[in-house]
Amino acid sequence: MHEQRLVADLIKRATEVAAEHHAEHLSVMTVRVGALSHVAAGSIAAQIRQSAIGTPVENARIDVVMGPEGPAAVADEHAEDVVLQSVELGGD
Repeated sequence: MHEQRLVADLIKRATEVAAEHHAEHLSVMTVRVGALSHVAAGSIAAQIRQSAIGTPVENARIDVVMGPEGPAAVADEHAEDVVLQSVELGGD
């Protein structure tokens, strides 16, 4: 349930960015997963792909970037978060 809400929020934000730039779709969506977020990178990417059907994210490549692990994770302000890091806009 927790991941489903995260995925919905990520897709919503990416869709908003596409709309702000008058883009019909995204070519790439990059998501950053914090080391302490308890979210598996492969799982979140698969869930985004499945949930993005019918949205501007549908055919985008989903890149997942992991935040720092170990002691460096403690200093990472997003260590517990899953955030939309960037998008690349597709053509109109």
